[in-house]
Amino acid sequence: MNIIRLTRYAAKPMQQGQQHVWPVKIVAEGLNGAPSDIFVYAKAKDGDKQGDVFQCMASVPQLEEIATTGPLVISATIQTPYYRTNTALFVTRTVEEADEVWNSLLEDAQNLALNLDAVANLESIAVVEASADGIETV
Repeated sequence: MNIIRLTRYAAKPMQQGQQHVWPVKIVAEGLNGAPSDIFVYAKAKDGDKQGDVFQCMASVPQLEEIATTGPLVISATIQTPYYRTNTALFVTRTVEEADEVWNSLLEDAQNLALNLDAVANLESIAVVEASADGIETV
């Protein structure tokens, strides 16, 4: 059974400009074969002051498609701006919003673990050979 352990670091209020904010840090640890790098980020463009932006918790296909080492360079002119990491950082406006982020990620982590288990338990139900002469069940 795949297990994803999430650790939430305390959201202590701090002042940012004229507003108080509640930073939230969540770290994922994969157990029993589950991956740790489950948070998808979009890499910021050069000069972007906002920095990298959280996109979502990875789906099972995204675990294969999105690199953990940074944006994937496909060619000299094409790259995917996404990468996966085990740490998610958020700046929320209220403690309630921080709790909403946490609860949403808990649900997403449970769904990801369920989907990883489902993929691991796939069974062959049909084997066929297709050729110009037709399709034959093996």
